[in-house]
Amino acid sequence: MSTLAVYDCMLFFRAAARPRLARPLFDFVHGGQVTLCLGPEVLSEIRDVLTRPKLIAKYPALTKQAVDAFLAQHLRMATWINDVPEHYLLARDPDDSIYLNLAITAGAPYVVTTD
Repeated sequence: MSTLAVYDCMLFFRAAARPRLARPLFDFVHGGQVTLCLGPEVLSEIRDVLTRPKLIAKYPALTKQAVDAFLAQHLRMATWINDVPEHYLLARDPDDSIYLNLAITAGAPYVVTTD
């Protein structure tokens, strides 16, 4: 039985740019123990971060082809939630509200973050 979880953008960044740092968390996904929940806003933020020129210059693994393949792989394994209403606004960091709202909408008991 797989557990639903929302991973934050920085975990995806670590997994794409320096896979060794996030391998244990993504091993749960690849092994079927965790099903990622993704939605349009979260995917947009992940893509934005993975394609920032400053990060691409610092992390050679972030080629366009590698990022596209990485995202496609995780989209195939994820539960996609298209309509994510705003249930909650995180006052200390409103930009992170998208992760909480996705988890609430999906019924995911876990939000895994570097914060």
